Amino acid sequence: MESRSPTYNSWQAMKKRCLNKKHKGYKDYGEKGITICDEWIDSYQNFKRDMGEKPENHSLDRIDNSIGYSKENCKWSTITEQNRNRSYNKIVEYNGNRKILIEFCEELNLEYKTICLRINTYKWDIVRALSTPTNKPFNKNVNKQEYRK
Repeated sequence: MESRSPTYNSWQAMKKRCLNKKHKGYKDYGEKGITICDEWIDSYQNFKRDMGEKPENHSLDRIDNSIGYSKENCKWSTITEQNRNRSYNKIVEYNGNRKILIEFCEELNLEYKTICLRINTYKWDIVRALSTPTNKPFNKNVNKQEYRK
């Protein structure tokens, strides 16, 4: 039954976040002006045509979080991809590249928590924080909170 499919459920969840003032996510979506394009708002078939079936272990993600839901601004993403697209992630520049901090830590095999401590507590600049080795290598399995400032 189509109305119980993961794709349909994602479409419904998007609409609730943006349109239902009683929904817990409304304050972060509808209240902030996040809209749904005219083609999708009342047509699941148009949404499905544009997005395709929801892949397993993926969810609906806006490419640019400052604008609404549309074919041009949405994709199916893994939880890791979504977490890296959050508005609170601070993009840093290091050696001429701009990325979120955790991506630099992975590439340089640096302990994420140590780098955050250096920046937030010790007030090191990004070059010093990332160019000074840490005692522990990067561990993907550590429960980490994204770098905020």
